[in-house]
Amino acid sequence: MNARRVPVLCVWGLVAVAGLFAATARADELVEKAKVDALVQPLVDAGWIDGVAIGFISEDGTQQLGYGRISETNDAAPGPDTLFEIGSITKVFTGTILGKMVVDGVVKLDDPVQPIFGTAMLIPKGERPITLVDLATHTSGLPRMPTNFSPADPMNPYADYTTLQMGQFLAGHKLRREPGEKSEYSNLGMGLLGQALAVKNGYDYESLVEKEIWGPLEMTDTRITLDDDDRRRLAQGHDFDGNPVKNWDLPAMAGAGAIRSTTGDMLKFLAANLGLKKTDLDEAMALAQQQHFESPDQAANDVGLAWQLQRKGNVIWHNGGTGGYHTYAAIQPEKKIGVVVLASTQTGKVDELGRKLLALLAGEDVEPVKVPATIELKPEDLEPLVGRYQIPGLANADVTRDGDRLFLQISGQPKIGIYPTSETHFYCRPVEASFDFESDDAGKIARMVIHQGGRDISAKRVEPKEEAPAESASDAPAEPTEN
Repeated sequence: MNARRVPVLCVWGLVAVAGLFAATARADELVEKAKVDALVQPLVDAGWIDGVAIGFISEDGTQQLGYGRISETNDAAPGPDTLFEIGSITKVFTGTILGKMVVDGVVKLDDPVQPIFGTAMLIPKGERPITLVDLATHTSGLPRMPTNFSPADPMNPYADYTTLQMGQFLAGHKLRREPGEKSEYSNLGMGLLGQALAVKNGYDYESLVEKEIWGPLEMTDTRITLDDDDRRRLAQGHDFDGNPVKNWDLPAMAGAGAIRSTTGDMLKFLAANLGLKKTDLDEAMALAQQQHFESPDQAANDVGLAWQLQRKGNVIWHNGGTGGYHTYAAIQPEKKIGVVVLASTQTGKVDELGRKLLALLAGEDVEPVKVPATIELKPEDLEPLVGRYQIPGLANADVTRDGDRLFLQISGQPKIGIYPTSETHFYCRPVEASFDFESDDAGKIARMVIHQGGRDISAKRVEPKEEAPAESASDAPAEPTEN
C-alpha cells in the first residue's frame, strides 16, 4: 500500500498574454485558488491523482497551479516546466499540421491517402479511397487498433509495433464501413495520418511538428524524444491504482499519442488557438476547429481536424491517456478561455475535473468531482472475500489479498485494486463498476455481484473442482485504453 504523504500545492503567478512568451507575472488570479483547491485536492488526498499541473488562460493572462508530487523521489508539486505524456492530445497537433498543409496549398482535405505512400504501403478502400480528412475525423472505416498488435512488453505496448507491421495489416484489411460514413475513434487512423503528413513533407513526425508548430509557438519544452535533462523533469506516471509504470513509446503511431509537453507550453498552444497570440498558424488552427464531420447523434460530439466539438457551450476539446497519464485540454473560443490539465495517473476523473475547471473559469458554480467514500478494512475483514468466482459462461474472477488491500483479476485482464465503501461493497478505478459480496444462509461468502453498465452479473464462488474453462471477459470491467 502506498505510504500516505502530506499533499503539496504550488502556485505560479498570472502571466499577461501580451507577454505570453516573456512570462511577466501579475498578482491577481483568473480563478480563485480556494475554488480550484476544493476540486483538485480531494482527488490527490484520496489517491486518484498522484500529481497534476493545471493551466488557465483568458484575455487577462494565464494562471498555473500544481498539486501532489512529481515522483516518489521528488515531493515537489509539478511546475510549469514539468513534462507529462499528453497521449491523444497529440492528435490535435496532427490535425493542425494537416490544416497548415491545406492552407499552404500542399494538400487538399479530400486528397486520397494512397498516392502519398505510392507502392510503399497499400491503403484499404471502399467504393472510394480513404482521404486525409477521413483520417483526421476518424471516419476512415479503420478500426481503433490493428489486429496484429501484440506487444512484447504490455507496459510499453506500442514500442515494438513497426511501420512494416502497420503496412502488413492495412494491406490485408477490409474496411467495415465506407469512408466518411461514421466517426469511429481510431488510433490506427491517426497514426497513419501522422505518417502520411511526415512522408509528404520529407520529415519524420517529430521534426515535422517541431518545424510547423513547436518552433513558431516557442514551445521549447515540447518533444517526443527525451534526453537526460528531460527525464529529470518528467513526472512519474502511475496506473489507476497508483503504481508507478513505464513511459510509452509510439514509433509507428507517433501522430496518435507520442508527444510529451508541459502546462507552460500547452498554454502557448491554447493561446494561439484562441487568437490571443497572432501567429502564422491562425488559418490552420481555424480550419482545424471547424466542423468536418457532423454527428447524427445530437448528444455526441462533432469532429474537427482531430478536435472534438461539443455543441453545448461551443467547447472544443480533446483528452489523452497513456499507461500512466491522463490529460485534458479545452477552449471556448467565444469566451476566449481555455484550460489544460496534465495528470500523472491514468484516471478518467481528469476529464470531469477539466470540464469543471473550464466552467469555473467561465464564472460558473460547480460541484466537486464525485468519488466513492473509501473506508479502511483490516486484513481479517478482507480474508473471507478471497477466492475464485465464476462469471456465467465467461471467465474466472480471482479475488486476492495483499495486506489490507483487495485485488481482482478476471481471466485475460490485468489485476486491479478494488476499494471498500463497506465490508461487502467495493468499487474499482479503471471503469465505472462496483462489486457486492453476498453470503449464503450460513453466513459464508457465496457470490460476487458485478454492477457495470446497468447490468448486474452474479458470479458464484467456486472451489477448484467446480471451475469452468475461462472463455471471454467481454462483460467484465475492461482495462483502460488510450483515449
